[in-house]
Amino acid sequence: MNYKIVFVLFLITGPVIAQNFNFNQGSVAAETYHVSVPFEFVKGKIIISAAVEGEVYKFMVDTGAPNMVSRALYEKINPPLLKTLKISDSSNKKDSLDVVSLKSISIAGVEFQSTPALVDNQSILLECFEVDGIIGSNMLRNTAVKFSLSQKTMTISNTASVFNLDKRAAIPMQLLFNQSSPYFWMKLKGKNNGKVQVLFDSGMEGVLDISLGNLKQLGQLDIFENIFTSKGSSSLGLFGMAEERTQYKMTVPQIKIGKLLLENGLVHTTNAGNSRVGTTILHYADVVLDNPKQKIYFSPLQAENQNAYKKSFPIEPTYAEGKVLVDFIWNKEAVPNIEKGDEIIKINGQQCRGMELCAFLFYLSKQNKNTLELVTIDQNGEEQLTVINKE
Repeated sequence: MNYKIVFVLFLITGPVIAQNFNFNQGSVAAETYHVSVPFEFVKGKIIISAAVEGEVYKFMVDTGAPNMVSRALYEKINPPLLKTLKISDSSNKKDSLDVVSLKSISIAGVEFQSTPALVDNQSILLECFEVDGIIGSNMLRNTAVKFSLSQKTMTISNTASVFNLDKRAAIPMQLLFNQSSPYFWMKLKGKNNGKVQVLFDSGMEGVLDISLGNLKQLGQLDIFENIFTSKGSSSLGLFGMAEERTQYKMTVPQIKIGKLLLENGLVHTTNAGNSRVGTTILHYADVVLDNPKQKIYFSPLQAENQNAYKKSFPIEPTYAEGKVLVDFIWNKEAVPNIEKGDEIIKINGQQCRGMELCAFLFYLSKQNKNTLELVTIDQNGEEQLTVINKE
């Protein structure tokens, strides 16, 4: 759970990978169906209502993860336990979670039966977004799914033919691993051309995150421009912060996905083992996953090429034990008085010390400004006032 908002606290996203268990179980009760459900778009997360055993709850739709239910929902419905598994989150951290079988979960009346789901151990992800669980790729594997941000609807159907798609725009897609994660190949163009296999991860905010492994493979090609490096923890997964590593922020002159052509895309690297496209792509195209035929479509919202560059701040903070700390410093020249590890005690006059994690995360997302005023405390205990600007 890893788009990025500018000046993010950190990245919360999938994917979640479960080993030694086949999540591709269960079925859809109806043979034919075609329904749309409205969604909330909260910090790049797609949140819908779904019914579990007849009662309505909120779920995040995350194609980078299998189904999941909160601990509270698990205790309420008491579904049968299938297994306890070792799980790897988006930061490659591991822990054990129970797997249960959901007798019935319905989206706009379409019932999915006997679907496996992980049981959350009260993670920050579900708490901050106030959801009762995750609808994952395993549950959607036999459906055609359309995401439209312009309409704020998610549509599911037994066939993609109802979407009147241009078949020439179809991109081959593979449903990989034991949870049917949707992967496809996309093209990148700078001075040279390259391509990378990516996951369509609806649990991630951002256009494109490239794994450090893929970057190493692409690094021999002259594709990227405006490359900045910094050391820090790039994301927060289901089990906590990723290990601190050197990460990269850069632009790619062209991103081509079928008929969608984006220019000047801002790219970040990630500790995860896979590269992925996130929900920021929905600002530029509707996306259809034809899971039964293993094809994916990106239908551009504009006929002309679209500029995908988003300005960002020269630093990114992290959060630890009630304190906000400077983590990544992307442009040292812009913040000469700030060092990694300095505490940020105020942002635009708002006291940060002691603020709860979720409250701080959403406070930052509301700071839709090009300039921020920071008060920091350096390693010598001295306060510094710094004004930073998006670049």
